[in-house]
Amino acid sequence: EFFEHGHLQHGMTLHEEILRVPLILAGPGVPARRLARPAMLCDVAPTLLARLGLAPLEHAQGLDLLGPDWPARPIWAEVDDRFVHQYALRSEDGAKALHAPAERARMFPRPKAWEHYDLTQDPHETRDLWPAPALQLRRALLERERARLEELGASLGTAGSGALDDATEDELSGLGYND
Repeated sequence: EFFEHGHLQHGMTLHEEILRVPLILAGPGVPARRLARPAMLCDVAPTLLARLGLAPLEHAQGLDLLGPDWPARPIWAEVDDRFVHQYALRSEDGAKALHAPAERARMFPRPKAWEHYDLTQDPHETRDLWPAPALQLRRALLERERARLEELGASLGTAGSGALDDATEDELSGLGYND
């Protein structure tokens, strides 16, 4: 991100210059081809597990990008830290909604709570179409997807913390990971 939307470095927005990252896979059984459809980071593990001939994880949200079943689906992105809190939902037809809730103070709050773009006509997201009435549906879809993911997260619980044995702690300390 080089000031396309007013920020330098990554993690401050969910615009395409941050989200469109190539994924390159190579190896036996991986045919040379280019997949033009958008994917999500959660798709990487199921794709790699399938290439290794291993079963998918029980609660995996993603799908095998090289597999036969790749349904049309919205593409979700989220950043939530002390600097920024945003959600983005992109449909395969190129419509994209961004939402920056204002429930907590952030170091870099977005000036607008909602933005909408048509990536087929405006791939660099220079023309915010909000509040076009036709885009109200995109807002509702984003809010439903957010609620679904929050419910899924709550149902999975937390990973908790575990104790490390002395050898592992020594190894991590040797790598520079100290308390």
